[in-house]
Amino acid sequence: VVSTLAAIVSDRSVSTNVRTRALLSIGQLKATAALSTVATLASSPGENVILRLDAVRTLGSLGDGGIPTLISLLDEKALANAAVLALSKITGAYFGPDRARWTRYYAEYKKRKQQARP
Repeated sequence: VVSTLAAIVSDRSVSTNVRTRALLSIGQLKATAALSTVATLASSPGENVILRLDAVRTLGSLGDGGIPTLISLLDEKALANAAVLALSKITGAYFGPDRARWTRYYAEYKKRKQQARP
């Protein structure tokens, strides 16, 4: 199912509405196997901005793997607020659209996660 949803998200010949539904499904399933597909869409400036916003929101449901992409999107005015909300959802922290602060926080966050592993 996840591979089919990821294929739909990637296919520019599919309508925006269908691609949006596929993104929402990926988020609801917390389908981390589709993370790279969703991240690629979120980072594609040639895509529909509404679809990109949905991809950013979906990244917020897919966990830590989306953090680097979300941080990179903080510089895009149309996506920054959604990226901040997604980052906050994943980490529980809030730093607004301050990319440098999120970058520092993420480095510390990774260290804490690694130290917590047995």
